Amino acid sequence: MQLISKTELTTQLIHSADDQRLPLSKLIHNGQPVGVPIEGAVFEACVRVMDSYVLFMTDDIPSEDTLRIYRFDAQIHTRECVTLGAAYSTGAFVLRQLIEPDQLTFNFFGGGLWRLRILAKPQLHFPFLSDPKGVSRSLSTHTYLKLEHPL
Repeated sequence: MQLISKTELTTQLIHSADDQRLPLSKLIHNGQPVGVPIEGAVFEACVRVMDSYVLFMTDDIPSEDTLRIYRFDAQIHTRECVTLGAAYSTGAFVLRQLIEPDQLTFNFFGGGLWRLRILAKPQLHFPFLSDPKGVSRSLSTHTYLKLEHPL
């Protein structure tokens, strides 16, 4: 597991959030734009784990900031996106610790640490039951990103 530099993978803002839409950014891998745009305005951190990248983006909306955690494969295709946020709450992202081989801790909102496990193989996941309060994701019975809170 390794924190990567913005020269390897970064983002460029396409448009900021407004009353009608969420912020949108494009991915830049080794200086070249790749893939489809992703939601989020501020590149917070990116970690390479196994054969994938885990990118943390925030929306830069002061009264209701959202953290988006993207998992991309080695070819920078989106494999999963998990969001943390709640109405009228805001957070400040701080990456705390990389824990080999596949975990990290961070702060965002809700007090205490969040732990993220990046799974090598998809794990069974029950929508609406398997995640802590404030976490949302697309409906799926499997996940590569397991969040725990509070620690």
